[in-house]
Amino acid sequence: MKTVFNFATTAMGLAILGTAASAAEISFSGFLDADVAGYYNLDTTSKNFDLQANHEIDLTTTVKVNDKVSVDIYATSYTTGPTGGTVPAQGSDAENRWTGLTYDGFVANIQATQDLKFRFGDLCYTAGQFNYYGYKRTITYAVGLKETGFRGLEANYKGASLAAGADTKSTYRVYGAYDLVFGESNIKPFALYSSDQAEDTYSLRAGLDGTIAVGGQKIKIAYGAYKDKDDELSHAIAVEPILSFGSISLAATAFVAILDDKDPTIISVPEWMFFYVEPGYAFNSVFSVGLPLEYHTMTTDSDADLSEIWAVPTAYFALGEGFSWSIWGQSSFRIGSDIENTDPYFGLGSEVILSF
Repeated sequence: MKTVFNFATTAMGLAILGTAASAAEISFSGFLDADVAGYYNLDTTSKNFDLQANHEIDLTTTVKVNDKVSVDIYATSYTTGPTGGTVPAQGSDAENRWTGLTYDGFVANIQATQDLKFRFGDLCYTAGQFNYYGYKRTITYAVGLKETGFRGLEANYKGASLAAGADTKSTYRVYGAYDLVFGESNIKPFALYSSDQAEDTYSLRAGLDGTIAVGGQKIKIAYGAYKDKDDELSHAIAVEPILSFGSISLAATAFVAILDDKDPTIISVPEWMFFYVEPGYAFNSVFSVGLPLEYHTMTTDSDADLSEIWAVPTAYFALGEGFSWSIWGQSSFRIGSDIENTDPYFGLGSEVILSF
């Protein structure tokens, strides 16, 4: 087929496009979290220093059409591995660090009135993000809801949101949440229902996510309920105080999941219980140190004793607005009675985080 260009029409189209582009405001933002880590096992049968490199890159292009309409276009890149390849030090072999940048959807934002806002596009939701460094990437981990999306429409009125849409040709999802803000504290109950018509299955994720502020100190709380068809209801709870006293700080996490012995619904955390506490000291606005001390059950099976104790001394450098760098070492001691190889293992790594 022969293509014939109408130069007058084309010129007019380009002129209109140019006018629209000049009228719109285009901005860019992004996030990078990347690391390199290595582990040495004292097991006499294997003394290799296993290296890994993980990253997540999220880029956003925002086109502001006017004061009431804008469009966000997303691109992302992240490593994959046995445990998801998430930062820091979660499973991806070092040679897998070269991953492609892929289109990750769009969202059109419409401010209809002062109180009513609509969003249409590739909506993504999460709830119960950990403050604990090891499970902070919501693409894999969360107390209640790891990153889950669908293409659809959301309406938000005074903090109450309701959204619905399709994920695949046979799967639809419905999401609802309400932001309750009182002073410096907030609580957000949520629920996400998914139904696959072709497979005749459903799943429900519900719970709450929030922060309680008391006397300038903060405590993060999160609860998640998980229910899949033919599996029993699972519960996950996390309490995370974030305390600061001048140059001295204290961060901690207490997490526990209540799972059925035979058919639990799978949660978004790879163990049924862990505890973490990190006292820290800031020498100045740039350099600080912390000493994470941790107990991990290392399994979602409460009948198995695969527990470990970790000590992870860390140096933090805040080198600029939105840019931080850390160096850490790790000593891990296997104390579980069901572990065959009880030799300790050691790790060393570095991580950078950039927001712009």
